[in-house]
Amino acid sequence: MRGNSSPIVLQQGEEKFFVKLRGGMSGEFSLLSEWFGSVVGKHIGLNIHQPFWINLTNEIQLDNINIEIRELINKSFGRNIGFRFIDHVREISSSEILNYEHENLIDIFLYDIFMLNPDRTDSNTNLLGINEELVISDFDSSLLFNEIIKEKDISNNIRVLHSLRANPLYQKISDNRIELFINKLDQVPYHKIIDKIPDDILNDTNRKKIKEGLKAKKAKGWGIKIIMQKLNSTNLETDTTKNRRIAGNRERFEKLLNK
Repeated sequence: MRGNSSPIVLQQGEEKFFVKLRGGMSGEFSLLSEWFGSVVGKHIGLNIHQPFWINLTNEIQLDNINIEIRELINKSFGRNIGFRFIDHVREISSSEILNYEHENLIDIFLYDIFMLNPDRTDSNTNLLGINEELVISDFDSSLLFNEIIKEKDISNNIRVLHSLRANPLYQKISDNRIELFINKLDQVPYHKIIDKIPDDILNDTNRKKIKEGLKAKKAKGWGIKIIMQKLNSTNLETDTTKNRRIAGNRERFEKLLNK
């Protein structure tokens, strides 16, 4: 689990939790996205661990903790996201992905489109291997709530499209297979899930906006088919093109400096 958070392992009695500190999350809706992405994913049958709200107070013992982590914990007092700690977890590399069940990989990719999750890459798959099972993690970078609350059509953003197209799980998927996935999403009790989010995480105005936004997206098939069409016609930047662009930007910058 990487994402944008800085995690710690917290022991409460006999239980250990892997806690993603809110002070280390960079997105405005990171905490909300992490919780929602995990809960909804479990509802549709994806292998995602159950999230818990973990309340950090100044009673937490910080002895023998690195000063930078200590400062981050101090910034994270209040509600954070946690998962039950599991030993012997390893991150699945992009070269291993095809060893896992194909239909499951399709669902994970379509779920990344639903969540507008740009943070699954070749170098950071956010897929975990636990007892031979493939477990999905990290939705804190997802942009679903940015789109709904700020009323922006993020699916037209070329950088987001490039990120989704570069997802190591990307593949062309038939409309019938997408419909099967959309049917799963349509069965989720979104209003009940949103109502369970604590008030200190989600205010009433945004709670209402999210409910209305999810209803509107559901009516349009969650926009998944439209995004898939865009991804299928999106060309990734080659290393040569990227180097040319960087060189051109550098040259223009140097000319500005020399004026």
